[in-house]
Amino acid sequence: MEFFNFSSQEKKKIQKALRFITQEELDIFSLPTDLPVIRTENFQSECEEFIDPERILGTENDRGVVIFPNNRTAKHKIILNKELIQGISYVYSLSKELIHLYNFLRFFKDHGHLYTFNQDKLIQTYYFEFLLWTKFQARKISTRTYLLMNWHETHGEESPKDGHYTFSGINIQTTPVLNRLEQLTKTTDSPALRENLWELFNDLASYLGELAFYQNQPAPSSIDEDYPVQILDQWLGEKNVLRMYGLLLSCQKYDDFTTIQQGLRACILNMEEHCKNCFEAMVTS
Repeated sequence: MEFFNFSSQEKKKIQKALRFITQEELDIFSLPTDLPVIRTENFQSECEEFIDPERILGTENDRGVVIFPNNRTAKHKIILNKELIQGISYVYSLSKELIHLYNFLRFFKDHGHLYTFNQDKLIQTYYFEFLLWTKFQARKISTRTYLLMNWHETHGEESPKDGHYTFSGINIQTTPVLNRLEQLTKTTDSPALRENLWELFNDLASYLGELAFYQNQPAPSSIDEDYPVQILDQWLGEKNVLRMYGLLLSCQKYDDFTTIQQGLRACILNMEEHCKNCFEAMVTS
């Protein structure tokens, strides 16, 4: 990796943070050796310069993006938004994009470059299910690297003697999921419903990924006292959500994705049907 706009001290901390990611989750040596990692104040303009809007991955976010070669650039890139970096949060942003890069490198090696995909191929290769899994995985791992680095910033280099890290005041970000659920309640037509529903799936996968740092069983309410169980049950079906969470938890690395892809699709179809029935009942009431 080639770092731009990072100090030598920050680069050392990034190397320390990568210790908390297993080789199965991220094989650093399989990444492009000249991968640019750019922290920039001109995040939006650089995204517009290098991202082909006709071939986005679906992982793009305000904190950072991973860019694959396209008709605007010949190189892979990771671009981080300097405005949203506070303290060592660059560790969080970079970890997340590295996981996406690694997972998509594996996915495209198996299925062909993104430019070869049409709607049929997206469905055939379980692209949308894969996208939810890599968002879950990236959020889980980036939460881990960031929180463990923060722990060591406070407590020093030595790991806990019993091997167990403890955290107080756990704060899970439920706002994106709640906002999407609120949008569903305001939806007035079927096309908008489907669009909002897929955005909810994306935010839900990220939310569950953050929870997954703290637990290895699908029990959200045991960690997040604000877990929106009632409204999730109303729109998606609580059993469907927990089934999805359990499948995502069971897939620890890319090589295992094929073992959950069909089950994940079944969950999505069940949630879509549940949401459609809820919407129709709301419209006709």
